Amino acid sequence: MSTTKIENAQITDTTLGIEGHGIMTAMIGLSGEDWGVGFGGYTFDQWNEAQKRRVGTDYGMEFVMQVLHVVGVDSWEKLKGQHVRVVTEGWGGRALKIGHITKDRWFDPQALADEMCAKVRS
Repeated sequence: MSTTKIENAQITDTTLGIEGHGIMTAMIGLSGEDWGVGFGGYTFDQWNEAQKRRVGTDYGMEFVMQVLHVVGVDSWEKLKGQHVRVVTEGWGGRALKIGHITKDRWFDPQALADEMCAKVRS
């Protein structure tokens, strides 16, 4: 069982766009002291059979907005170079949450997905 750790990191790279399989997604590259990890990779769209194309989701927009809010910037382009805190699974594990470097503001993409799925079910 992995143990989560909170680490300080710098955002070194960002992508927001359509990846090789045609899926809209985002990835934030994080670099800490002697380590690095990507945060993101979640699907921001879904197939719409009636339109015969992929369409954006509420989850994708909310993901982008929450990242911007937590980091404290007003555009995706301003993320690079920012310092953040990140909850990881430890060496070799995933980045689970991203947080503001000094304020107690966190974004947990799994909690957002769970919340949105619960709304759909009710």
